Amino acid sequence: MAMEIMGAKDCVLLLEQMSMLLQAGIPLVEGMDSLENNYRNTPWERQIREMVRTMKETGKVSETVARCQWLPTYLREMMVIAERTGNYEQILQSLKEFYLQEASNREAVSHAVRYPTMLLGLMGVIVAALIWYILPIFSQVYQSLGSSIGQQSLALGKTLGGIVLAVVTTVFLVGFSCAVAIKKRKRTSLTQWIKNIPVIRQYRQALLSSRLAYVLGMMMESGYHLEDALDLSSGIVDEEMAKKLHSVSQSMKEGKSMISSMQKEQLFDPFHLQILQMGNETGKIETVLRNFAKSYGTEANQRLHRLLEILEPSLIGTLSVCVGMVLLVVMMPLVGILASLG
Repeated sequence: MAMEIMGAKDCVLLLEQMSMLLQAGIPLVEGMDSLENNYRNTPWERQIREMVRTMKETGKVSETVARCQWLPTYLREMMVIAERTGNYEQILQSLKEFYLQEASNREAVSHAVRYPTMLLGLMGVIVAALIWYILPIFSQVYQSLGSSIGQQSLALGKTLGGIVLAVVTTVFLVGFSCAVAIKKRKRTSLTQWIKNIPVIRQYRQALLSSRLAYVLGMMMESGYHLEDALDLSSGIVDEEMAKKLHSVSQSMKEGKSMISSMQKEQLFDPFHLQILQMGNETGKIETVLRNFAKSYGTEANQRLHRLLEILEPSLIGTLSVCVGMVLLVVMMPLVGILASLG
């Protein structure tokens, strides 16, 4: 049985409680009992109890979250970075904002897709009923009339109905498979193909760039060299970008410049790299990276909204075409009957 991963809204609640402990001056290790009490008789009681026990045994956040595989990967990696930099409150606040935004984005996507998909499913049921129940009745009428024109109309109606049913079933199954894969955090060939769609790939790139810029800026403010910060940031991005980070880090350790190394791997876009070079020359690289995180985050949200603006009308357009074809499926046999009677 697949392990359930904590959702965005539950993550926000957990992070809020941890943040309040720190704001009250209570170290996380000492405040775990209060956290455990708050989760009694909840769906996450067992997981939180195990987390509290591990925290008391190890006394380290990094070892504790490493064992909590039910936490999202990004949250676990960021908590490790929080322990290394000592910026617990800052990172907890950042994580709360991130998961609040993620919850909002998921709700927006769900709202845009849910109703058109339900209508498509209902349309599939109607078309199936037409093909296997209604059209055979028309066939009996044609046979009683001895009409060949009606049989031709019936054949055309069946063909159109089959096309509609195939389209509706395909869209419904693809949507359902993607929803299951995303919820269970599974990587399938279908989800990989969807991630490579240009508009979605651009959204993911902006989101990962925002994460990376934020973590790099924070770690450099905490005294880490950029090469080390790049190595430690590999856990918060996907595999492709992690390879780029490793390559940039190795190039810089070999004596190559930061900008040339990043340009070679296209770590950031050319415009942002120019600004980063100026920040490096003026000693303001941490501030520049923080600004990058905000601008890339804004870009990611804008790209998601554009995607939703395309997605919902596309589904409604598909539904409208299906409705029109269903009407043809019904009307063609009726036209045949009228022609036979005439």
